Amino acid sequence: VRLKQQFRSNPVLEQPILAAGARHRFEPYDGALLLVRIAPEEKLARDEIVRSWSRIASGLLTVRSLSGGHIDMFDPPHVAAFAQLLREEIASLSKGEVVP
Repeated sequence: VRLKQQFRSNPVLEQPILAAGARHRFEPYDGALLLVRIAPEEKLARDEIVRSWSRIASGLLTVRSLSGGHIDMFDPPHVAAFAQLLREEIASLSKGEVVP
């Protein structure tokens, strides 16, 4: 069963996760962050997401785009692209490189 189907069809699971997300307050983070966003997105929404994370990240903020949705990225075929993106980012960090 796909994660998205489990999440959306299970109010016992969905409600606590949504409530926790609403209560959580982010603190500034001075390390490197990788923001993986959904493409394509409306430009206004995309810019607002980057601005929101920029307020939290005082270190390097790398933004990469993938197809799919927030939960879909953990399902085939999106999970393979997500895994490849993570491998590339980890490899570049281990070499001291920054992937634009």
